[in-house]
Amino acid sequence: MTRYHHPALKQFTDQQVRFAPRDLRLQQIDRAEVLLNELEADREYPYTEICSRITTRKTEMYPDLRIPGRDVIHDLRLFVEEMSDSADISAESYGDQVMTVEEISKHYNVSTKTVDRWRNRGLVSRRFKFGKRKRIGFLRSSVENFVRTHVEDVRRGSSFSQLKADEREKIISSARRMAQRGMCPAQIGKELSRQTGRSPETIRYTLKHFDEQHPDLAIFPRASRPLTEEQRELLFADYQRKVPIERLATRFGRTRASIYRILAEIRAEKLLASPIDFMDSPDFHKANAEAEILGEAPHVEGKQTKQRVPPGLPPYLASLYNIPLLTREEEAYYFRKMNYLKFRASELLKGLDPRGGKPKLMDQIEDLINQSVDVKNLLIRCNLRLVVSIAKKHIKPTTNF
Repeated sequence: MTRYHHPALKQFTDQQVRFAPRDLRLQQIDRAEVLLNELEADREYPYTEICSRITTRKTEMYPDLRIPGRDVIHDLRLFVEEMSDSADISAESYGDQVMTVEEISKHYNVSTKTVDRWRNRGLVSRRFKFGKRKRIGFLRSSVENFVRTHVEDVRRGSSFSQLKADEREKIISSARRMAQRGMCPAQIGKELSRQTGRSPETIRYTLKHFDEQHPDLAIFPRASRPLTEEQRELLFADYQRKVPIERLATRFGRTRASIYRILAEIRAEKLLASPIDFMDSPDFHKANAEAEILGEAPHVEGKQTKQRVPPGLPPYLASLYNIPLLTREEEAYYFRKMNYLKFRASELLKGLDPRGGKPKLMDQIEDLINQSVDVKNLLIRCNLRLVVSIAKKHIKPTTNF
């Protein structure tokens, strides 16, 4: 018997597993998880909208079908597991961003059965290759998102509620003394975890809960309030200047994990706030598009590489003559390449979680955008030289540029 609640979503999953190239499957997995975070159990969703959000293409199948949100949520979790299973994803390729059931259990002081219950409540899992074996794993970002949106579930399942009053008071008093000595939240959490045998997450929650309940006596008064827009901009500017994360954590009164999360949110916000305009083409959607479009530029026999610099040009215009003019074939090649790079970036952008994307995905998007800008600048420089050449033919010799 199928585990899927709706046969149309089972059919959709089977089709993608069988026919979608691996790279597309990886993108679809990310888009499905983004969609999962937006769904509401009590609503209904058009089948065509679900498919287009995941594949970025319209489907003509079942145009009038609407599926209960509860079933969509259940079946898309299975979709993510089956697609990741078929893609043979190595856990090592994600570095320390993949957590096992056992690691979540230890980190949050919960049983492995509790982790299974979290999966039923919405924690998205994937299948990864750990060595030669495939096992269920969780992206750290998926776990952190679940914890943020299911605080009570996590609190009930963990040892947070098992702290005795005297133990809680001792942790709070020790944390206050450490904070007064200038230690940051991450250092305090690590040290108190070592002293008490409690997990860093238990310490973090205990201190966070105290600060929320007693703002006038807060141990970390800055950490109990969200960063202002000005602080976020300063944080991002410092990060771009390569200021170490440890210094940023101390400066802004946050843990390292919190700093990474805020930076991811800011990067995602900036990428999503800048629409990528491009001219689409059927060629971009072909299976061999990348090899065909990003291959070597066309070779032109007998092309003149340099030209004599006309007299009277200022240095910045004279330097343009070191750049050979493009032939019609070359200009078409670079124009198509620029638009394809933007298309690729736009496709990846659809899978970006606005609450903070994966750094690897954002690196890919930014790299594609930067490559497209390089090609655009090449086209501008070459065409600017052409403009100068034409202008020189139509102006008086005494005219000064």
